Amino acid sequence: QNANEIAKINELRVINCQLTYLPKEVGNLSQLRIFYLANNQLKRLPKEVGNLSQLRELTVSYNQLKRLPKEVGNLSQLTFLNLAGNPL
Repeated sequence: QNANEIAKINELRVINCQLTYLPKEVGNLSQLRIFYLANNQLKRLPKEVGNLSQLRELTVSYNQLKRLPKEVGNLSQLTFLNLAGNPL
């Protein structure tokens, strides 16, 4: 898929995949509204997650997150954040 089609993705679910990191390019998903990353092995989120200006729901439950990047504060449309099961 080309970059324009990828940018149009509005829901992304990556569950139980042993994902250990997210590339900074995730910040290019400008239309993303729902991002579900439960039950992985993420230790950090890239600061570029703060570029997801349309994001309404972010679930990063049951990962290894010890903190969130301050850029999460830029997510003005965010109405649901699930951080359960992280060593925050």
